Amino acid sequence: METRYLDITLFAGNFGFFSTAYTIIPAGTKITAMPTHDKNTEYERYANDYDIHFIFEDNLPTLNIYTVPAVEVFAHDRSGGLFGQLYTDLENHSFPIIYINTKNESFLVAESIEYFLQIASVWTQHLIPIHLTCYPSKMAAENELHFLDTSTIQTLLP
Repeated sequence: METRYLDITLFAGNFGFFSTAYTIIPAGTKITAMPTHDKNTEYERYANDYDIHFIFEDNLPTLNIYTVPAVEVFAHDRSGGLFGQLYTDLENHSFPIIYINTKNESFLVAESIEYFLQIASVWTQHLIPIHLTCYPSKMAAENELHFLDTSTIQTLLP
């Protein structure tokens, strides 16, 4: 079966997409930001004590990478590394937490967000190298990969 890539940055919210004609791999990097009114002392503690700075709507970082498979970024550290959920097993709702450093090296941190929060104080001791392709842009990814034509899909979405 041929592989096609689906750009998640074109869609808002969560979605599922399956095909009998292709193996579909989600691609792209987007930010999940929390509402500013959700900021509290617990999030400040994560930033100050563990160097995990959750992203809020009033302080969105600029992303300079386009990942394959897709990553939904929710936090960063003070060096500019990113924490995100990796889109690997959509059917089983498996979204491991990964870390991408400023050299675009990627690491598995935890198998779930719940476990990530449990090990937050020692997250740097849980880094396991993984393969994630980081392109500088979607255009660079399109030069190497075959993407699904999403024009028809987008007309069906609300």
